[in-house]
Amino acid sequence: MVLVLNNMTKLTLPQICFLIDQGIPMYQLFDATGIKTGDYKRIMKEQGMAVAIGVTPCIRAGHTLRDSGGHCIQCGTHNIAFRRRYHESGTLYVARSENLGLTKIGTAKDAGKREYTLNNCGYGGSSDWKMQFTQHCDKVARVELEVHQILRHHNVSKSYWNQDNLVDCSEIFDCEVELAIKTIDQVISQL
Repeated sequence: MVLVLNNMTKLTLPQICFLIDQGIPMYQLFDATGIKTGDYKRIMKEQGMAVAIGVTPCIRAGHTLRDSGGHCIQCGTHNIAFRRRYHESGTLYVARSENLGLTKIGTAKDAGKREYTLNNCGYGGSSDWKMQFTQHCDKVARVELEVHQILRHHNVSKSYWNQDNLVDCSEIFDCEVELAIKTIDQVISQL
């Protein structure tokens, strides 16, 4: 089975099933056929569209469904969850590993459970993460993204093994907790 949209782009049955499984309605699809990457990303953000179709296949598996950031949503379903959280309220946290001497900035539904999970899985190669700060805020994923952007020069690349998969950590910073908190307060006040 193939669904044709706008007489241009075709969705396959596996794509349709994927979109249904992820709760993405058809009206959230943007046909990017023939549109340059930078242009379709901008248009999608302006129109609040969730998924681009008719795009170049991803390198990893040849999928042709991308989010407004250009990421393959079939290879990385976490991108769908991130987009949903972008406008929702939630808890932003700052955790510190003294063994690593590094700070983690992230979001969580339950900061206590998140601390347990960080330590249990050995996030970033450490199991001594301690919550230092939590803040409930609107647009939590947007705040997190902007804080990470401001602190990008302090970003540290770490990884850890989780069930035979090497996981890259992108939320770890070589900065003091105070700088992380100050940056969070700054971003929240600007929103």
